[in-house]
Amino acid sequence: MRVLVTGVYDPGYNRNRVVVSGLRKLGVEVKEFPYVSKGKVDRSELKALGEWADVVYLPPFTHFDVRFIKRLIKKPLVFDPLISKYMTKVYDYKKVWKYSPRGFKNYFKDKLALIKADFILCDTHQHLEYFHQTFNVPRHRLGVVPVGVVEEDFSLEPKTKEDGIFRVGFYGSFNPLQGVRKIVETANLFQIDKTVHFDVIGDGPLFKEIHELATNRFGLTNITFHGLVPYDELAKKMAPFDVCLGIFGDSKKADIVVPNKVYHYASLKKPIITKDTVGIKEVFTNEKDVFLVNNTPEAIREGILKLRENPALRASLADQAYNTIHTGYNEVAIAQKFLDVIKPVLK
Repeated sequence: MRVLVTGVYDPGYNRNRVVVSGLRKLGVEVKEFPYVSKGKVDRSELKALGEWADVVYLPPFTHFDVRFIKRLIKKPLVFDPLISKYMTKVYDYKKVWKYSPRGFKNYFKDKLALIKADFILCDTHQHLEYFHQTFNVPRHRLGVVPVGVVEEDFSLEPKTKEDGIFRVGFYGSFNPLQGVRKIVETANLFQIDKTVHFDVIGDGPLFKEIHELATNRFGLTNITFHGLVPYDELAKKMAPFDVCLGIFGDSKKADIVVPNKVYHYASLKKPIITKDTVGIKEVFTNEKDVFLVNNTPEAIREGILKLRENPALRASLADQAYNTIHTGYNEVAIAQKFLDVIKPVLK
């Protein structure tokens, strides 16, 4: 098996690292050929690589590359959108009306990429149903490959803290999917409890708004914003966390995904609190390897309190989450799922 990975993509992004690393560990020949734009790519080199490959893999967010690659290379093309631009703009950010010109434009950005690809990967069954129902993509051209984790990227780090503080941690981008506002509102409910501290890692479109809420409106002293942390330093930065928070967005998108961070927390053997959704239940089981809550600051607070007062439950959740990820969602397991679902394309 020979796989060409190409498009305008970031080789360091979690999904890409998982798939490529796992395929190589399974003995698959993989060549990566990222480019910065279609106008600047060496088409002759790209075409030659396409002749070498058995299948072409376009990683997440390469919607605009599908038609270009399909015209240039005649081998089976597997597209891994990961997100729907239409869902993100219309239902996540809620800044575009679905019947507006921009709404239709984003719809067709997805539609054109989906109909041109030979096969489409989805990270959850819920996402598969969304692509099928919204864009009329036949189910036989869709397959599920969960996100997973590269084990060595998020290996266990020593927990170095002796300050008696119960640390609640989060990392991610500040966009509507993440629901960081609810985390800040939860921290506000803990203002009088000096034994609980919130550590928030990351940056993004809503950072300024969220930081303003925490510092100027609530005047919180029990939350620290660490900003961006390099990918290879995340595991060490999260080592002191006693509990990790997932996502708490209100959109449909938040309900159908299992975000990178949850896999990473589990790989670090951390107890996880996240929103109760149909998506998360495709991988995790409530109160076995994750603690699911209603999507309110009050419910998140109750979950934190329950886990703080029950070390045995925390340890059990962490151990089971670790086992779940390292047996079924490490890079090798994910790459095997990738090979299994694309078999119809190769025939």
